[in-house]
Amino acid sequence: MTLNYIFNELLKDVSRNYQIPNSILSEEGLMPAIWVSNKFLIKKARKSEEDIDSWLKRPCIELVFQKGKLVSMNIREDMY
Repeated sequence: MTLNYIFNELLKDVSRNYQIPNSILSEEGLMPAIWVSNKFLIKKARKSEEDIDSWLKRPCIELVFQKGKLVSMNIREDMY
């Protein structure tokens, strides 16, 4: 799974949810992000009524990309 594919799917979802015209979506997909080699951490946003300590203990997802390709995805429980 490539970063290009992930962002293309996200853009399609955003387009459907917010009625963005399809004219901005390329049929060939987005430009490959081959320059991206990094980790991305994804964590569900804290709700205002949620206790900060319990939110800090919630796991997050770590996505690792090498030259635009997803090389690993892990659940991290030791992150903020």
